[in-house]
Amino acid sequence: EARRLLRDAMGPGATSLPRGEGAFLGRGPAPGAVAVLFPGQGSQSPGMLRDLVCRFPPAFRAFRDAHRAFERETGRRLVDLVYPLPAWDAAAKAAQEESLRATDVAQPALGAVCLGAWRVLEAFGVSAEMFAGHSYGELVALAAAGRIDDDALW
Repeated sequence: EARRLLRDAMGPGATSLPRGEGAFLGRGPAPGAVAVLFPGQGSQSPGMLRDLVCRFPPAFRAFRDAHRAFERETGRRLVDLVYPLPAWDAAAKAAQEESLRATDVAQPALGAVCLGAWRVLEAFGVSAEMFAGHSYGELVALAAAGRIDDDALW
């Protein structure tokens, strides 16, 4: 179903989606292998993939599992760091970004949302032949490929 929707959105002869900020889809002369690349630390931002986590159970479950492990390990709530209350001034926004920049927060946060995004794609029937990641994203790639347990990310 997802593939049909994408084909319909592209239209005949199109090479990319006409809408979708930051979303690109290309079409070559023949079908080929799908590769997935996961970002590394530094890609995180407060509120990242909030809509996906709120709307799709596979993304929610990945984030929930990471949150529970993070809270057990640190006594802090990952959800409050990744999805903080709205910041009303520059200083508050900077403080939220700084909190999420810490390695002990950024890595499980990225693992949670990136693996959650992949789990949503899987639920739509997308499969990949190759996984890769930049820096911490390498661990997310290993989990997506089934080479390590998801719990190893948190």
